[in-house]
Amino acid sequence: MNDTGSIGGVESVSVLVPCLNDADTIAGFLCELRRTLDILQQPSEIIVIDRGSTDDTVALAQKHGAQVLVCKEYSYGRALKAGIQACVGDYVITMHPDLSHNPAVVRELVLRRREADVLVASRYIHSGYAWMPMVRLLLSRTLNRLLSFVLGMPFRDMTSSFRLYRRAALNAMEMQGDGYALLLEILVRLYSSGCRVLEIPFHYWAPSTGYKWPVAVRLACDYLRTLLAMWRLRNSIESADYDERAFDSRIPLQRYWQRKRYRTVVSMVNHASTILDVGCGSSKILDALPQSVALDLRTEKLRYKKTAARKSICASVLA
Repeated sequence: MNDTGSIGGVESVSVLVPCLNDADTIAGFLCELRRTLDILQQPSEIIVIDRGSTDDTVALAQKHGAQVLVCKEYSYGRALKAGIQACVGDYVITMHPDLSHNPAVVRELVLRRREADVLVASRYIHSGYAWMPMVRLLLSRTLNRLLSFVLGMPFRDMTSSFRLYRRAALNAMEMQGDGYALLLEILVRLYSSGCRVLEIPFHYWAPSTGYKWPVAVRLACDYLRTLLAMWRLRNSIESADYDERAFDSRIPLQRYWQRKRYRTVVSMVNHASTILDVGCGSSKILDALPQSVALDLRTEKLRYKKTAARKSICASVLA
């Protein structure tokens, strides 16, 4: 394991690998992953979080230089949270050891790490690909389209577990889920706090272990429960893009009011050289008036509307 932590300004990377009886693939996976990390020449660590394997997964992981964390809870979500608490990297990558996630993609994730707070290796955007049984592919695509539509989020692959996170963003959020649907919760909470999310294409190859319908049913139920909770968050004022989404709301009255307000304000001050937009939220008025200074008490909304040129102030008259 390489040293971790920000050394002389060099950012470090932690790779978290939840495992359960992956002895058949873990050795080859770790060799390829270490080769990729060595090419990057950045401080890094690989943490294998074992979820109760009964084969040689732990022994093989230790043999190939990974740090092993034994999680007493078998669920994927709890294992992932344990890994996040244990790792020390400035950036956190999560992936599977069954070779469905190509370790070579880690290089692109790391090289593009500053483009967003979350990078999602996506199967369903242009140039992405997913090789899996047709029924599973249909269910996966349908689920992701449903999640995107219901939650009003512009992403194609919201269930991908192959991601890179900025550690500071993860530290600022509370994770409640325990199962695979924790992936959805993390993505929604980060995006709703104003974090930037970017999808990059990758090719997914489903493992040859077969599709277990009882597992699929439990997974679907887990996602539906999480979807309900995240729907409440997405449609509350706590969500960073609440005001912006209201501009294109599916509710006619809300959409009318937002657009009427937009036209009124913009027409009144459009030619002013300097504008202070008090209580700006994430309104599209900021987009129409790039000369404006954004002022709001909610940092997540200012973060969401941040641009290279826009000045922002987080303040309150009650402070």
